[in-house]
Amino acid sequence: MERIAEKIKIDSFTLKMIAMLSMLADHIGAVLFPEQILFRVIGRLAFPIFAYTLVEGFFYTHDIKKYMCRIGILALLSEIPFDLTVSGKILEFGHQNIFFTLFISLLAVWGFKEKKWWLFAVSTFVICF
Repeated sequence: MERIAEKIKIDSFTLKMIAMLSMLADHIGAVLFPEQILFRVIGRLAFPIFAYTLVEGFFYTHDIKKYMCRIGILALLSEIPFDLTVSGKILEFGHQNIFFTLFISLLAVWGFKEKKWWLFAVSTFVICF
């Protein structure tokens, strides 16, 4: 069974660009045009695309620890701008950016694949919490 991206010939870079533009539209709508729901609707495309490319990356990476490190660094670097935009505070622990969710999801997928059930269970609990 062919993967959807292979069938319609969209590479992962193009998918990531679509997700980033979708996320940008969401953030522009949230900050500048909060009454315009269309920006937020377009923005909701970002997470499923990022989740798909994350899992694809998991299966194709040669070094899972470096891959997790890159996602974790991206989560940390984008947290302060995210918090400033959403709450006006430098650090706000009520909401984290999407890349923390993706990082924890990657830990869960890795724990499941490697049969590290404790890692899978803890990551899944954190995601649900």
